[in-house]
Amino acid sequence: MKTDPNNEIKEACPEANFNITYEADSGVIRADDTLNMGLKEADPEGTAAAQIASDKVDYGPEEVVTIMGYGFQPNVEVNVEVIKPDGYLDLWTLSSDGEGAFITTYQLDATEGLYFIKVYDGIDGTETKFMITSQTAIPEPIVISRVATDRVEYNPEEVVTIMGYGFQPNATVNVEVMRPDGTFDSWNVNSDEAGVFCHNLPIE
Repeated sequence: MKTDPNNEIKEACPEANFNITYEADSGVIRADDTLNMGLKEADPEGTAAAQIASDKVDYGPEEVVTIMGYGFQPNVEVNVEVIKPDGYLDLWTLSSDGEGAFITTYQLDATEGLYFIKVYDGIDGTETKFMITSQTAIPEPIVISRVATDRVEYNPEEVVTIMGYGFQPNATVNVEVMRPDGTFDSWNVNSDEAGVFCHNLPIE
């Protein structure tokens, strides 16, 4: 039975006001432990970074992948790139709608392994991944770690609440923030039994 990650998050970080969805790492805020990479969170109001997802995380050969994106620039040309396990690329373009969203499909062949999807519109970009296997059994669910902030914009000297979900339970998680001037802040936090952590970062 799946649990709602937001319930676990609210317990670990009750002052935060946001929901967690699947997302891709922008390189600006990221977290990692020995088994997971943190991914930047989605903003339901559409003000956060661009985001994409596939309709499944595991496919069989010759299936069709549905790729969905939102948070891109509205009514612009969007480039979609699929990197296959053998290193070959499939690249095509499409147009986002008036809200910066799109949906497209990708026909798989028999090449098994890990595929990466990269999408960018010249301003915003993100990526995700999926697997192709020949197994007939239902695959084990893939838990993707995520990182979120309580807002997407802050004023000087405000406090940023950083929350992580989907990490290893009771693990030491390294969090790294890159500032606009190119300098980094890095520190360790401990995840709880649910793999959740919460940390407040003052803005200088």
